[in-house]
Amino acid sequence: MVKNLGTDLAAMISENTAIEFVEHKSVSASSDLYHNLLKFCRESVTKRILGQVLTTTSQATGSYAQAKVHEMVRQDILAGDLRDAGLYISNICTLLNQINFNQDKISVKLMVNDKIDLEKRIDIDTKLSALVPVDPDYYYNTYNIPKPAKTNVVNNVGATLAVAPLAVAPLAVAPLAVDQLKPHNSKFNIQNSQLSTSLPDITEIHDEYIATLNSYEDIQNAPFPDKLYKEYARQLSEAILNAYMGDHPVGATLAVAPLAVDHSKFNIQNSQLFETDWSLLDIKALNAFRAEAFEVAGVTCQETLQMLKKEAEKAFTDGITFADWRNNVKLKGFSADNPYHLRTNFNTAINNAYLARQWNDLQEIKDFFPYLKYTAVMDDRVREEHAEWNGLILHVDDDFWKTNYPPNGWNCRCSVTPMPEKEAKQDPDFGKKPDPYTTTDPNFRKNSALDNSIWGKWLDKKDVGKAVKSADELNLPQWKEYTEADQPDPIPIPNNADKKTLLDIMKNYLNDRIINDPNNFPVFLDKSKSEKFERYSRDDIEKRVKYMACIDDTIQNPTEIWLDYNQKRIRYLKKYSQNILVIADFHNGQFDYFNIITEVTNTYIEKQRAGFYLGR
Repeated sequence: MVKNLGTDLAAMISENTAIEFVEHKSVSASSDLYHNLLKFCRESVTKRILGQVLTTTSQATGSYAQAKVHEMVRQDILAGDLRDAGLYISNICTLLNQINFNQDKISVKLMVNDKIDLEKRIDIDTKLSALVPVDPDYYYNTYNIPKPAKTNVVNNVGATLAVAPLAVAPLAVAPLAVDQLKPHNSKFNIQNSQLSTSLPDITEIHDEYIATLNSYEDIQNAPFPDKLYKEYARQLSEAILNAYMGDHPVGATLAVAPLAVDHSKFNIQNSQLFETDWSLLDIKALNAFRAEAFEVAGVTCQETLQMLKKEAEKAFTDGITFADWRNNVKLKGFSADNPYHLRTNFNTAINNAYLARQWNDLQEIKDFFPYLKYTAVMDDRVREEHAEWNGLILHVDDDFWKTNYPPNGWNCRCSVTPMPEKEAKQDPDFGKKPDPYTTTDPNFRKNSALDNSIWGKWLDKKDVGKAVKSADELNLPQWKEYTEADQPDPIPIPNNADKKTLLDIMKNYLNDRIINDPNNFPVFLDKSKSEKFERYSRDDIEKRVKYMACIDDTIQNPTEIWLDYNQKRIRYLKKYSQNILVIADFHNGQFDYFNIITEVTNTYIEKQRAGFYLGR
């Protein structure tokens, strides 16, 4: 009877009978069988529903992974609830519709916007605002910022940044319509002016140069117009920097002139306002564009000088007096009445630099805006092939953009608009393929950002080497005439430091820093370049380490800056006391070489002072 107590429903036991229950002590079994069974069942059910047990077994404290899984599960449950609620509402609405109207099925989908981390959203919005116009109300609503009263409106950050007056008047043939100037940046003003007052600094130098020519013999012996070259190249490179930093509204091609913006007031590292987050792509592009600007200025001045000499020779042969000829003489493309060389090259430089920066920014947000829409200005001046591409929507990684990313020709006004995937696929032009037979100007079959080139094949076809000049040809001071600068305090070097220690000091000094030269172009002090000096002797390395502090000073306050055309290097030269010369070489804007010459010979220094002079 006692044996069956475990399974019987009930039992009658005499009051004289005593039953004692003894605890089971088996080492192979557990006294928590019931609890373990419950745990097993709970985890099995949880896995079946949630796919994991981390969210149901977490303790009072947890890890970042737990928090992420919790959030993912919450989102999954929310999505499932919304799906079920949508199906329920769809069925109800379908029944009501069939009773009252027709037999159509009603489909309702409920969705919730994905939450984006605030810091991530700010980063996205900052980059997006440089690509497309953004209504200011968006920022007030998104970030819950109180909107100021109209009488107390404060300018945006860009507007607080002091902008110097225009150094060059705008290059407008005719005023642009208001809707052509898309609201992109408000920190500068685009003004229109007559062509006769455009680019006065350069055209005045042109007039001064012509005034020095008093005979046909003067024409044949005319020197290279060095002042014209220097001013032209300076303003062209400045226009590139301004445009790359965003100072150019898309579509305003013919109304944009180089702006004399005081960049020390903004967008420069270590400024009091905020820093520019230069990437290596930015640094490489900017320095390549600057090099091309000086090459274009040199080539253009050289070619127009040769043209001037040919015209003078023809006039002399035709028996025209010099006085009559000089009344009408001009360097074509530079004269105030029609500076077409200047206008075309400035427009080309500005648009290419602006759109190159846009391309580099697009690579960082293409997960959110994976498509680009080609946009042409559809007026009577649009090129036929550009009109055919208008509205074309292609993925940002499509090969089409490698050769047809705008601008696609001289004075091209085309642009691109980034699009989210959903919006792109809803566009009626989505799926349209570019005509394989439609081609752009072969000189512009490129992508300025990918190729790091503005003038492309047009410049490749030029004999750039003929425009290379020496310091004497550019009427620069003799090296000995420059004032000697005081040397910065030397880098401390431990006694008996070995070669490895010296290289480590050099590496730590470079430290992958970005600094700006006096023209506000950024350069990168690549610490890995210290490895380049491993083949040098210990004494040579110690000598360089001792003067490492001169690198920053040489870049920021150089005596001269030169572009070595053959090696495509930008060379910074600095003259220090005791006849010491410091040379810092950069390739694609990245530190490549550093040298100290303690006894400078005239032959050596003049060899360094040749190529394209970039100023000081």
